[in-house]
Amino acid sequence: MFRDAKKTFYCKTLREVVKEFRSCKTTAEERALVKKESAQIRDLFKEGDTAFRRRNIAKLLFFHMQGYPTEFGQLECLKLCTSPKYKDKRVGYLGLLVLLDENQEILTLVTNCLVQDLQSSIPLVAGLALTAVGNVASAELIKDVFPLVEKHLQGKDPYLRKKALLSAVRICKKVPEYSSLLFDYMTQTLGEHTEEIVLTGLALAFELAHTSPEYIDRLRNRVIPPCVNLLKELLSPSFDPELTISGITDPFLQVKLLQVLSVYGRGSKEAAHSCTDVLIKILSNTDSSSNAGLAVIYECVRTVIAIRELPDTLRSLAVETLGGRLLNEAKDNNARYVSLQTLLTVVGEKKEDVKRYLNTILECLSDPDISIRRRALDLVYALTDSSNIMQLSRCFLEFLETCEDELKPDVARKLSDMADRFAPDIEWHVNCMARTLSLTDVLMPESLISLFIALISAKQSVQEYAARLLFELGLQPYAKVNPQIADRLDQSLYALKPALEIVSIWIIGEYGYKLIEQQVLSSEQVVNSLRTILHLSMRNTYDEGMKREVLLGGSVHSSSSLLREVALSCLAKLYMRVMLPRETQELISTILRTYQTSLDLEVQQRACEYFQMLDERWNTVSKKIMASLPPMDYNSLRKKHLSGSDTAPGANPRKELSESLVSLLLDEEEQADNEEEQEAASIDLGRLEILDFGKSTDSSRNIFKNELDGLLLSDKNEKTGTSKTIQCGEHLNAELYFFEEYDPSFTWKVEFHFHSLVPEPLKHFRLQIAVPKYMKIDLQPATGTTLEQGKELIQIARLSQTTSEEKIWQLKYRISYEMDSSTRNPITSEGIFRDFPVRKGIL
Repeated sequence: MFRDAKKTFYCKTLREVVKEFRSCKTTAEERALVKKESAQIRDLFKEGDTAFRRRNIAKLLFFHMQGYPTEFGQLECLKLCTSPKYKDKRVGYLGLLVLLDENQEILTLVTNCLVQDLQSSIPLVAGLALTAVGNVASAELIKDVFPLVEKHLQGKDPYLRKKALLSAVRICKKVPEYSSLLFDYMTQTLGEHTEEIVLTGLALAFELAHTSPEYIDRLRNRVIPPCVNLLKELLSPSFDPELTISGITDPFLQVKLLQVLSVYGRGSKEAAHSCTDVLIKILSNTDSSSNAGLAVIYECVRTVIAIRELPDTLRSLAVETLGGRLLNEAKDNNARYVSLQTLLTVVGEKKEDVKRYLNTILECLSDPDISIRRRALDLVYALTDSSNIMQLSRCFLEFLETCEDELKPDVARKLSDMADRFAPDIEWHVNCMARTLSLTDVLMPESLISLFIALISAKQSVQEYAARLLFELGLQPYAKVNPQIADRLDQSLYALKPALEIVSIWIIGEYGYKLIEQQVLSSEQVVNSLRTILHLSMRNTYDEGMKREVLLGGSVHSSSSLLREVALSCLAKLYMRVMLPRETQELISTILRTYQTSLDLEVQQRACEYFQMLDERWNTVSKKIMASLPPMDYNSLRKKHLSGSDTAPGANPRKELSESLVSLLLDEEEQADNEEEQEAASIDLGRLEILDFGKSTDSSRNIFKNELDGLLLSDKNEKTGTSKTIQCGEHLNAELYFFEEYDPSFTWKVEFHFHSLVPEPLKHFRLQIAVPKYMKIDLQPATGTTLEQGKELIQIARLSQTTSEEKIWQLKYRISYEMDSSTRNPITSEGIFRDFPVRKGIL
């Protein structure tokens, strides 16, 4: 008696512990309380206490919910499960579900307890055991208790049948070979009149379709008719429902029925035809003023989108319901978000229908909710074409002025792609990119900056226009500023935009001499602007570099340092190319001389070398060094940009070749995998300079020369490439570009450019290639693992023959990917390609 009273004094109730926990004002107080209570609970467990075991486990569950360790109570949960008292069993099984999972070996100790409780004549006890099976049972445990679960599936108690059906859902996941044994139980439930039985039966039908898609065709005729009939009953005015929410008859059951129809209705015209009437009725008659009605309508739209065999009129009605009723009328942000997201999935098929609601979608760009703005941005981008590029680009630029910094890189990418695909003329393209750069500045991805410079370089007709435009945007504001008072200028009026200034100075240095010779620009204005920018850059009062590092990832070169480097290069170029007045030449010499003592080593080196080049002794050499760069290959650089934007960060660089693919070869011999990863060349803003003359070693000069050859100049192989197109199943095709490989170890370089034909992303994309034994292959990593419509995914393979005797060039390919709407993942496509182009002297 005395001992029990002492324990009662120290063993607090769950209510008292929760009250004390909530009264803690600091995290340290919370930890102290949990530590003290856990120590007392652990002591009681060691003493073998049974009087307060249930109370202590309940407190441990509360601590676990707060994130504190409670592993020492797992065994005590099992002891509670074996207790003959129902109250103990209830807390024990709850602890079993919360504190344990299927991967813990301690779970095997509960097998006998589960078997006994499943055979119990008390429904509540058997229900607890079925709940445990449905939540934490492993594959081995399921095999032990499946006969008992099947016995409850055959029973008449609705409560136990519901629990058994939920357990059957987990059985399908963990032991798919048992799926065929559950067909009859699933179809029987669809004819029941008890809502909870029908709901759990539908959950089982849905899980069967995902875990065992090969059974869909067998079950379609047994699932579709009862589901359609039940939906018609729910929509009938004479139906007496058990549950009504905001005037919607049993929305939970309607949503579940629609989910099952979306899975079993696809792939069969007959099944789609049987669903058409009831889907039209739901879209037309369901009230969208409540959340329950919205949920039913959204699920119905998803069902219509999933079943491609439905008539086009019904799919148009679904788009009209989303855009016309929900997007316009819905005041709830969740409803608008889901509407935009769903419209985004159908825009590829019903673009013209979605365009009718373009004005409503554009209004969402000014919504206070950033998630809605993101979805609206994606949808507007998907709706862009040559007919509305002018309107939508203005909307994007207006949005870019006011949007958050984290959105600006994505908006810039979209604007660049829109302009590249649908620009009415080259001057408009340059103007759009210049305005985008002005508004985005350092947050603009470096690949887009490189692409913009390459565009101007490749199009000679627009070089003068671009130089004049960029001078107005980037340099003219500083043309009349006295550099001597730069330190006293208002920072809000004269805040540098480093990326815009760098590009503007680069273009002026490369093409501005034409405007100076034509007297369109004044050399004094240009030089004075550069001198002012150099002075302002010394203040270094902005943190764009840090902002760029946070938002875009990775470290960046100092914006102020890079700006000074490019400005000095521009001054040197103008000095060598243009007949400047003596005063201007002396001013340039003075500027270069000033920066010969710069603390920045790179700036100092450039200034010293450029100043030496001003000497007349170096005229011949300096003019060659300062000559114009050859035109850049814009198309090649754009392909690299598009492929690089989708690179998967977690992609495995090592190539894999499965045995099943090798077995399909004509000559049945494995090829060794190349285990060396070849990193794709990246374009760094710091390399896009007018001149990189001031490197201290030959190796660094060679690195820069190689980068110019590979990134800025046109690819030599691009001039001789030929292409072939192959169809890779119903969802994508591939363009194969063949280049003669200059590496003596290989003969051909083949670029696979994959394009999606469907709006839904193709995930976990993978290409495998095998060749006969007389050939060898080097398969490089793909540029990504997800293929989206409107984008391309690139993978490169290099091929050669290992024998002196020339044989047929051929390869075997296998493509695999997954789609969210498909029940037969992964989807594979195989084929043999022999249509190699003829090569003189080789084939």
